[in-house]
Amino acid sequence: MSDPVTISFDRAAHLYDRTRGLPEEIQARAAELIVETTAATTSETRFFEHGIGSGRIALPLVRRGFDFTGVDVSVKMLEQLRANLEPQHAARLHLHTADIRALPFEHDSFDVAISAHVLHLVPEWEAALDELIRVLRPGGTLCYCHEPHDESGPTRSMDRKWKQILARLGHDASSPGAWGPQVIDTLTHLGDQVQRLQVGSWDRPITRAGLLVRYEHRTNSPEWSVPEALYQPALEELQDWASTKYPSPDEPLVDPGTFEIIFARFGAQSSAPH
Repeated sequence: MSDPVTISFDRAAHLYDRTRGLPEEIQARAAELIVETTAATTSETRFFEHGIGSGRIALPLVRRGFDFTGVDVSVKMLEQLRANLEPQHAARLHLHTADIRALPFEHDSFDVAISAHVLHLVPEWEAALDELIRVLRPGGTLCYCHEPHDESGPTRSMDRKWKQILARLGHDASSPGAWGPQVIDTLTHLGDQVQRLQVGSWDRPITRAGLLVRYEHRTNSPEWSVPEALYQPALEELQDWASTKYPSPDEPLVDPGTFEIIFARFGAQSSAPH
């Protein structure tokens, strides 16, 4: 497997849940929908997730009694996941360090395969999707968990400005892989049955100061690749823009969040496009 870019979240593992976590009620509802829609049973259903991270999707299912296998390229994210799980549930969680483009499992190994907020990080995302389908048994279900972007929210507004600033300075800050619409379109063409269900919506309270923390501390992966020589002037320009758009650093702002799951059932063995 070639390796143009493999993004490890080792540097963000200690703050991942705090900066990218989902509300508890959304996590619980996602688990309910997955169980209901896939007709999962604790005695028979084998779950798998690539890019399992700190367990946002996995933990509620493991706590419900399901056997769950996951892989991640980040050793520290897997350590964080183990720390998040209560000891009495640990025997049901099976973790491996692996590249999601080359999974260490046989064909037809799992009944439900889950992908959540990872394919946008993978340049060869089609290969990762292909692998996810390969390890899914015929008749199994692939669950693509997705947070649609609300373009009107302050986070997206600031992110657009940040990318514009970097582009003018000669740096492309776009994601290397595929976001929701492209993945959903691919699953719609590949799956025998595809269903799109909304888990829920919520409001994230935020301030101008809170919005800027991501860039000031480089907590998100798009900031990690920006050259040092560009970063400080880009950040200063972003701070000036934010001061104009949001004059008070502590004024309450609202960032809308939505979480949905696309369920794609596969009958005969399929493969992702190349």
